[in-house]
Amino acid sequence: MAGWTLYSKKARGFFASAAVKRDLRAASLCSYAASFLLFLSALLTAASFSIEHSTSSHASAFDDNFNSTALTERWARRREAHGYQLAGELVGAIGWFCLMPGVFCLAEVAGGAVVSTSKVVTSAFTVAALITVVDLTFSAGLRSTANDLSAWAQRDTARHPAAFSALQALEMAYLVADSRTVWLFALDDLMLGIGLAAAAHLAEASRQLSSRWSCFGLLTACVAAIGFLINVMQGVPSVWLRVSSASAVINSILDGFLLPIWVAWLAAQLRALSAEAGMYTNHLDSTPPPVQQPSGLFNVSAAAQASARARVEQGSSPPQSGDSPTTPGSGSSQRPCSTSIDVLLPSC
Repeated sequence: MAGWTLYSKKARGFFASAAVKRDLRAASLCSYAASFLLFLSALLTAASFSIEHSTSSHASAFDDNFNSTALTERWARRREAHGYQLAGELVGAIGWFCLMPGVFCLAEVAGGAVVSTSKVVTSAFTVAALITVVDLTFSAGLRSTANDLSAWAQRDTARHPAAFSALQALEMAYLVADSRTVWLFALDDLMLGIGLAAAAHLAEASRQLSSRWSCFGLLTACVAAIGFLINVMQGVPSVWLRVSSASAVINSILDGFLLPIWVAWLAAQLRALSAEAGMYTNHLDSTPPPVQQPSGLFNVSAAAQASARARVEQGSSPPQSGDSPTTPGSGSSQRPCSTSIDVLLPSC
C-alpha cells in the first residue's frame, strides 16, 4: 500500500509537469498568422467600402435613393468593389480559423478544466468564428447574384413613369436581404466582447500571462460592446442613417487594429511560455522525458538482484569435505528459494 501511494504521487507529479510544459509553438504561429489575416481582411473591407461609396451622387433622402441614374452608378461601384469584399470576408474567415488554436491553448494555460471561465472563452470565440463563416457563405451568394442581375439591360420606364424598374426592384430586394448582416455583426461583436472579457479575467488571475495584455483585452471588449450597441441601433429607422457611419468606424478600429494587436500579443505570450518550459527542444525530438520507475512492492535494485542470485548459487552448490550432510528434520537445512524470496520481499 505504501509503495502504491508513492507511485501515485510520482505519477500525478509527472502528468502535472507535462500539462504545464506544453509545446505551444504551433498555436503561436497560427495566432501570428491570424493577426496578419485579420488586419488584411480589415484593409480589404475598407477598400471595398471606399470604392462603393467613392462618390456622393446618390441623394441623402431615402426616397431619392431609388433614382434610376443614381442606382446605375451605385451598382457599377458595387460590381467594382465585389472582389475586394469577397476577398476580405474569405481572408477574415481563414484568420478566425487560425485564431482558434491559440484561444484553446490560452484556455488550457490559464485555467483548463479547473476554471469554468476558460469554457466561456472557447465558447464565445467559437460562436464568433462560426458567425464569420456563415456570413461569408451568405454574403458571397447574395452579392454575386445581385451584381449579375444589376448588369442586365434595364427596362424602358419612359412609358410607365409610376412603375418601378427592374433595377429599383433589385435595390429593394438587396436592401432587405443585406439587412440581416446588421444583426449578424451585432451578435459577432457581442460574442467577441464576452470572449475578450473572459480572457482578460483569466489573464488577471493567472501568473503566466501579462496583466497589461489583460487590460488591453478589457479595452477591446469595451469597444466590441460599443459596436454591438451601434449595430443594434441601426434597426431604429429614425437614427439608422447617422449610426451607419459610426458603425463603419467602430468596425474598422476593432477589426483593423485592436483585435489584430490582441491576437499578436497572445501569440507572443504563447511563444514565451513554450520557450520557458524547455521541454521540447526541436521538432525532431518532441518526446517527453521517460517516467522514473516508482519505488513499489517489486521495485528491486540491480545490486539486490545480484546479491540474491549469488546467494542462490551458493546455496545450490554441492557440500564440501568436512561439512555435515543435511538430513531431513535437521535445523541446518538450506532453502535457496526461500532465501531469494526473503531478499526480494521488502522488510515490514
